[in-house]
Amino acid sequence: MSAVKTIQQFENFTWIDYSNPNNEEIIEFTRDYPLNSFLLEDITQHGHNPKFEKHPNFNFLILRAYSGEALQNNSDIPSITGKISLLISENQLVSFHRVDFDFLQITASTQFETVFHAVWFVFSNAIGTFEKPLEQLSQRIDSLEEHILLRNPDRIPLQRLYYTKLQSRKIKRLLQLNSEVFEELVRELPPLSQANDIKDRLSRMILDFEDVLENTMSLMNTFISLNGKKNNDVMRLLTVISMFFLPLTFVVGVYGMNFKYMPELDWKYGYLGVWLLMGITVVWIFWWFRKKKIL
Repeated sequence: MSAVKTIQQFENFTWIDYSNPNNEEIIEFTRDYPLNSFLLEDITQHGHNPKFEKHPNFNFLILRAYSGEALQNNSDIPSITGKISLLISENQLVSFHRVDFDFLQITASTQFETVFHAVWFVFSNAIGTFEKPLEQLSQRIDSLEEHILLRNPDRIPLQRLYYTKLQSRKIKRLLQLNSEVFEELVRELPPLSQANDIKDRLSRMILDFEDVLENTMSLMNTFISLNGKKNNDVMRLLTVISMFFLPLTFVVGVYGMNFKYMPELDWKYGYLGVWLLMGITVVWIFWWFRKKKIL
């Protein structure tokens, strides 16, 4: 499938957008730029992290945005996010992306004063895409918490908690990389009013994902504690049962020995006496357990 090329002419610059290009097409489209092999590799590499580089005649920017895939048992960042590569010059903006993001579908009615307004627009919207996975993870945490605490914790798959933790941690790290790129952009690009909004949004989202991560860790500890308590209850029950039967087993073992001279065996009420002895033993053990508040 060939790349879709879109050209939008604005008052002060031209935006050329390439959607779903392959590596050969990217090399062909960028031949007018003095790109070295490392820079070409950055553009063509599918899973590259966000970065910013300043070059003599242009700036190079890589962003990652949430691609809209469902957050199931998948923590691979290239699978749930898409890469956006930008070549930025004074009068031209060239973008490459394999995922068709809605905010990159620029129409004639869209207006940008300068190329820098367009860059900040892309950056802001790329960050905004992570609102969706944040909402998904928060809802999943609420559902898991309700199930663990109010329903049946035995049926909670630990795998869901694991992937929730992993996804939260990786997306948080990705946002932190975007924050580092943002700081470099602020130093190199003209400061605009959009920049402050982006900074506040980034900080808030990093903190929100940190909360999700902490809540996930707390739920995992709760899940493990509940399982530990269940195991302790089972061991406690087995201990109580064994305490009842241990002395009874001792009595039965004594009178089950095959010695010739055992005077109790010849007693008229010996059998009844053993039963009374075992009954008294059971009652005493039960009383002792209640006194110690074990039962």
